[in-house]
Amino acid sequence: MANLRDIKKRISSVTTTKQITRTMEMVSTAKIRRALDRSKQAEPYKEALTDVMLTVAGDASCSGTDPMLQKHESVKHGLIVVIASDRGLAGGFNTTVERTAEKLAASWANDGIECEIIACGRKPATYFRDRENVVMHFEGNSSEPDFNQARMISSHICDAYRAGELD
Repeated sequence: MANLRDIKKRISSVTTTKQITRTMEMVSTAKIRRALDRSKQAEPYKEALTDVMLTVAGDASCSGTDPMLQKHESVKHGLIVVIASDRGLAGGFNTTVERTAEKLAASWANDGIECEIIACGRKPATYFRDRENVVMHFEGNSSEPDFNQARMISSHICDAYRAGELD
């Protein structure tokens, strides 16, 4: 049976843990709010880029010749870009993203489609290291993505699609 000193120590420990948890929750709320603000600020750029892409795709002079605008008749090779965090303080977010990607890869495998994965973030890179065919992985900057890494990913995807390695 616990004595009074052990009970007081336990109460103090639980109170401290509660304060730490509350502080972590406030910090994560602030980070989410900042990320949502950045996303909202990028909305006009996304809309302008979408308009440009639709205009280019609708242009008759390039619609029949550019391999990026041609649909492949059969799908044999696919690619999933998995983006999650570097740290595990995001609740079930990382796990949900990883499991969803794994289910999609399994579904493709059932349909006879080979799957490659690009993992962005330490958690998905670690998760998929031994499970799937990871062709690229990036770790350490999920909160502040690097433009050069985005360029590397897009170049890999575009080059593989043009070469017929991805459908």
